[in-house]
Amino acid sequence: MEQLQLQKQSLEQQAKELIVHSEIGGIVVEVSESTEGASQTEQHPLILIGTLDQMVVEGIISEYDSLKIEEEQSCTISSEALPD
Repeated sequence: MEQLQLQKQSLEQQAKELIVHSEIGGIVVEVSESTEGASQTEQHPLILIGTLDQMVVEGIISEYDSLKIEEEQSCTISSEALPD
């Protein structure tokens, strides 16, 4: 019984170590399904966390539309790939 109690405590400690908290706020943007092909010198993240509050978007606008906008002007960006 004592041995089982020690195993239980060990497993509970291991379970606590499996929980990782991000140092930044945001949402999970991408989760890597596999780490295959990653060598010890190449580090690939398992999870990408980002925030959609502040993003930088670059694009091309027509000459006609360039007369309507100003630098640092806020705008709304929509995408067919990400409709929400």
